[in-house]
Amino acid sequence: MMAMGYPIGKKNLKGTGALDALESLQRKALFKVPALLDLIIVGLSEDDKMKKFKVSINGENLEILENGKAEFFGFYTTRYVEADSPLAAENIALSLVGAELEGVLCKDRSVPPVISVEEIQELEVFGDYLVPGQGFSWYNESDQS
Repeated sequence: MMAMGYPIGKKNLKGTGALDALESLQRKALFKVPALLDLIIVGLSEDDKMKKFKVSINGENLEILENGKAEFFGFYTTRYVEADSPLAAENIALSLVGAELEGVLCKDRSVPPVISVEEIQELEVFGDYLVPGQGFSWYNESDQS
């Protein structure tokens, strides 16, 4: 399986325009994002089809209630998405993560969360990966010293 890496910087979690619409549809469970993307690529030539990406994400400063007390956690997660560019893959993956984090974070946060895309790899096929992926590997930031 061929993979191509792309350099990535920190991103704000807020989406825009079409990505907000995708996020809304995902939340309402009317469509799954890959299925919606499949609808978008119908009628395109083989060269114009969406590329497949593995997007590795790290989150920090996520304030979460744990045993009735607000604590700071971080996470690692991976999302598998189809997009026409690494930047589009990054935005789609961040929208999926943002939607999944809704209801988990404290409403009145003292520090804004930081979500970083660590790496984007272009894949030839998704293979055995569950698309788009879900869940997080959490760590307590107070344990990280």
